[in-house]
Amino acid sequence: MTIAANPYDINASAKNAFKDPFAWFFAEHYRHRLVCHRLLEYADSDILDIEGTKDVLTFLQTDFPLHILDEEADLFPMLLRRCTPEDNLERTIDLLTCDHHAESETVKALTNLKC
Repeated sequence: MTIAANPYDINASAKNAFKDPFAWFFAEHYRHRLVCHRLLEYADSDILDIEGTKDVLTFLQTDFPLHILDEEADLFPMLLRRCTPEDNLERTIDLLTCDHHAESETVKALTNLKC
């Protein structure tokens, strides 16, 4: 899998990621890490990167909720159907779903900030 030439480009997607759903999820989680990295950089900076901020805001308002929906509506149910009870996947999925809820609340708070 190839990630964008610019390692901080949150809009880059993995090459051929749509052919492999797990590659797509990997690429999406990589984008999440890039957004978190950018937010940390912004917190420590005195300079506002307008274009970068717009990219982050668009990601948080559009891409992030769709990612959560993809996982919760498609990936998690598929995994539960295909795994055995011995895999104990229900607890992990419950924890991930709780994380999604908390992250969604954080995103809501971030995107509603007025500067």
